[in-house]
Amino acid sequence: METSAAGPDLKDCAQTLRRRWRAVAAATAAGLAIAGAGLALAPRAYTATTAVQVRPTGVAELTGELSGRTNGEVNLDTEAQVVASARVASAAGRELGGADPASMRERVEVEVPPNSSVLEISYTAPTPEAARDGATAFSDAYLADRRARVGELIDARLAALDEQTEARTEDMEELAEDAAKGGAAKRARAEARLEAVQSEISDLNAETGPLTAAKASLIPGQVLTPAALPDGPASPQPVLWLAGGGMLGLAVGAGAAFALERRARGRAGADAAVQGPQGAEESQEAQEAPAAEAVAGESGTVPPASDGERAQDEGAQEEGADQGADADEGSADRSREEEPAEAGARR
Repeated sequence: METSAAGPDLKDCAQTLRRRWRAVAAATAAGLAIAGAGLALAPRAYTATTAVQVRPTGVAELTGELSGRTNGEVNLDTEAQVVASARVASAAGRELGGADPASMRERVEVEVPPNSSVLEISYTAPTPEAARDGATAFSDAYLADRRARVGELIDARLAALDEQTEARTEDMEELAEDAAKGGAAKRARAEARLEAVQSEISDLNAETGPLTAAKASLIPGQVLTPAALPDGPASPQPVLWLAGGGMLGLAVGAGAAFALERRARGRAGADAAVQGPQGAEESQEAQEAPAAEAVAGESGTVPPASDGERAQDEGAQEEGADQGADADEGSADRSREEEPAEAGARR
């Protein structure tokens, strides 16, 4: 059963990147350069933050406000929505000299820290001064709006209490007349009813007093941390931009390295296909020569030599014959020289 070829492993990838490191380095440098140019050309944005504590006003039982984050009397999630409302933004715009409320609402953000009665109001602007002034304007406008809202609630409640008190006072006067003119039974009923009305009027007066005092000393909240000039821009952030540019360049460089490697291998394969027949013959001859020598060594026979080899063998044989003839002539001369010497010795 045939299986498909496995893809490149980590070692092959590492070798490819090592061979094509120039392309990877160039792409990474280009990514860093683009990120640096973006940092230089991108507009700066500054953010200033102010912390506002929201205080209960004593009328929470009338509005039904219960916080989803704390056990206090004020729903801070609702107050956060009020900060970013069009009414507060319009008041903040008037404080800043007629700025566009819609644009200011896009620049403001409100966060509610857990288990606290604090609103963190952040404002973003092109300059540090504008960011500080925007955060201050929103905090002041919110506190003024909260004071007005609570004041309206207190006024409405006081008006309702006054109407009830007036109605009970009129009832008390009628009951007093009935108690003075009627018989004993009617007088007793009128006096009992008169006492109940007087008790209701006392309860209304007891509720009116604290509300009047709360309105006189109303403190809807206070600024805990005033907005200050930002130390630096909130965006763009150099670390994120440079890291992103470097990673993007590295990825592009790695892709280019693998593409170059694939192209080089394809080119090598094409060259091998063009030179295929000639290379195949040469490789076949190179493979057959050692095999023939091995066979000859084992059988003791020598394969037929080529023309060049035969010419070399004949030249070697002729040189050997000449050298043998010269040796024979030398030995004959030496024997002729030795014969007279031997004859003299015999005499």
